[in-house]
Amino acid sequence: MDHHFPICHLFYYPTQVVLVDDDANFLDSVSLLLDRSLNYRLFQSARQALEHVNKSVAFSEVIRRSYSSYKTGPFDSDTLTHIDINALHKEIYNPDRFLMPTVVVIDYSMPEMSGLEYCVSLTNPYVKKNPADGARQHRPGGAGFQ
Repeated sequence: MDHHFPICHLFYYPTQVVLVDDDANFLDSVSLLLDRSLNYRLFQSARQALEHVNKSVAFSEVIRRSYSSYKTGPFDSDTLTHIDINALHKEIYNPDRFLMPTVVVIDYSMPEMSGLEYCVSLTNPYVKKNPADGARQHRPGGAGFQ
């Protein structure tokens, strides 16, 4: 019998969800429905949200700060791994680690920039994108939402 267990990333920690919509009433309504323990941030401006998400990449570099692996031979098992325990200890007490967005829910149609333009402009590789549009049931996302 095969058992599939979810694999938790070694450096897993709670992250931030970013919701972007030009409709303030919608954002207010959504915020009332969200769990109080969820770390989220609401933006009416797509440009401000983009700046926030793109600048937060520095927080995600915990792996590079505390973990390294070196090939020492031709086989996969020929690897030397180094984990910097001091860097991990510092990360535990780093309050900014909870501010890193990993999910963006963005309105597809906004006057400042569309959801697709937003996703194409997103440089943070650690963010999942979710297009949302109240005007239509389905709208193709295109390459920007991949």
